Amino acid sequence: MSWAMTAHELVQRVSEIYHNVTRHSDPKQVEEIKRVKYKVFYSALETFERPGGRVLMGMFPSAPGQYEYPAESVNRIPQEGWNAWADEKWEPARVVENLESVWRGWYGVTWHDELYRTFCSNLCPLRAATEALGVELYGSVLESFLPIWQAALADLKPRLLICHGNKEGLSPYGLFSRLYPATQEKQQSATAIGSLKVRWHVHAAPWGPLAVAGLPNLAKGKPALLVQNAELTAFIKRWDSPRKSEMRIVRKA
Repeated sequence: MSWAMTAHELVQRVSEIYHNVTRHSDPKQVEEIKRVKYKVFYSALETFERPGGRVLMGMFPSAPGQYEYPAESVNRIPQEGWNAWADEKWEPARVVENLESVWRGWYGVTWHDELYRTFCSNLCPLRAATEALGVELYGSVLESFLPIWQAALADLKPRLLICHGNKEGLSPYGLFSRLYPATQEKQQSATAIGSLKVRWHVHAAPWGPLAVAGLPNLAKGKPALLVQNAELTAFIKRWDSPRKSEMRIVRKA
């Protein structure tokens, strides 16, 4: 199967935006921006090479991790059996603990394998971007990444897109929701679960229905409450990929 975008091309396009931001920024910000590395892949390359699965998209990398650019090469990213959420150390640890509690609630004992089957990244792959870029420039940089992800999603053809960050404006949910028209099967525009707000509905993507779930920031609130909402859980399970079993799970020792 041929792909419109390879993993190398995805990283190259992110690199072009990174260097473009550096060239056109306020000289006072340039040195700080140059210290910002970027991290594109939070999952093994295999997850980027199979269509019809699920995608997990965060806002931006908030902490250092393995396989950062420009220091690392895409050739070093594992082909299979790796996921940054599961295999890297996170600070604060509650971010991963909260993700585990949500995914365990959705998928039970197989939550870890389901995470390994998911393509994971961030809308803005620049680490600590808000601190380096400032709010005004950060918004325009977020917008510049949308065409890249629109092309990548056209290759991935997901049925389910899970977004960490669900504000109506500058968030993965807010920006991805603008790419495709909402269908008549709109499930919920906003639902309060305890102190949390979640949003989910279905979009008409060129390859078929795309279910988008907007979850709150995992570093805040009590995401365990999410799995107690029967409507959200039913939405996730209904739109999850029927082809997920095709991907082998080979964890690194």
